[in-house]
Amino acid sequence: AQRVGDGSWDALLPGELVNLDGRRSWFRAESIDAELAARCRAGDVHPTGPLPGEGDAAPLGVAGEIERTALAPYDAVVAALRAARLEAARRPLRVRPESLDWTLSGDALTLAFGLPAGAYATAVVRELVATDTVLQESDDA
Repeated sequence: AQRVGDGSWDALLPGELVNLDGRRSWFRAESIDAELAARCRAGDVHPTGPLPGEGDAAPLGVAGEIERTALAPYDAVVAALRAARLEAARRPLRVRPESLDWTLSGDALTLAFGLPAGAYATAVVRELVATDTVLQESDDA
């Protein structure tokens, strides 16, 4: 949410832990040169975000500062994840749905697409579908 809010979710920042598309591996980019930026624009590499836990690596530089700021309110949760020995991981900050198909029949939209492991269909749908309907909690819920 922090990177979406500041507009940096779709670009590499100095110190970034960079994901190789379609793999669970990453590397640290101390600086971002024109070639690496082009690979990011092409979808070959992606900026990452943390799944905190034991043994997590942190980005440095600008990327590291953004991540530390975003995680600071959750220090107790991060500590609990580490204490539970949950293994840390990284995930790409963006995902490209594969084989996207849709049909609209009346007011019913049907979507079909594939996602890599670790991606959530609900997040994709939220980005694809705009609605002005506001859900309200019921008093008797």
